[in-house]
Amino acid sequence: MNTRGTVVQRDFIQRFDFVWVLRFYLTHLPAFGRILDLAAKDGQLTQVKAVSNYSAASGRTKQAQTHYFTGFSSFMGTFFPAKFAFYCLFVAVMMGLYAGGAYLGFRRHQAWPIMKLAVVTGLGSIIIGVMVISVVGDGDADLAKHLFMVAQSTDWLLILLLSDVTNQTLFREPEAAV
Repeated sequence: MNTRGTVVQRDFIQRFDFVWVLRFYLTHLPAFGRILDLAAKDGQLTQVKAVSNYSAASGRTKQAQTHYFTGFSSFMGTFFPAKFAFYCLFVAVMMGLYAGGAYLGFRRHQAWPIMKLAVVTGLGSIIIGVMVISVVGDGDADLAKHLFMVAQSTDWLLILLLSDVTNQTLFREPEAAV
């Protein structure tokens, strides 16, 4: 079959766009789940492995990379479950925790817990949205590059949770400094 022929151009190439791919995935959910799990495997990478960190003039090999600042992302990539369902569960748990805090804050007329829920909702939306948009828009090509914000948003959510747990401000507004 001629891939540049008029039939392929008319019946496939001209119809192939974001909506067509999204419709395909929504009618073939197992395939959509598999590619989202593929995206989840790269969800914690902050350094694309196929690209060098050095300029050509440095004398390093073509794909040489520095690993000076990638220890935490390597740790997260190793131990964070590489399933899209886990990311959905992670976002749901975080939103549930902060929704509880926001509810208590609303009852106590405290704005801070409500604002934290807004931040958690935004970061959770980035995690899920970037994965879905990346695989629908670009497939599995250069996923690690497209998913940089997933790792960053996950890190920010964990930092926020760690901060709130250590300061005991998960379900209340912080005390005003005197």
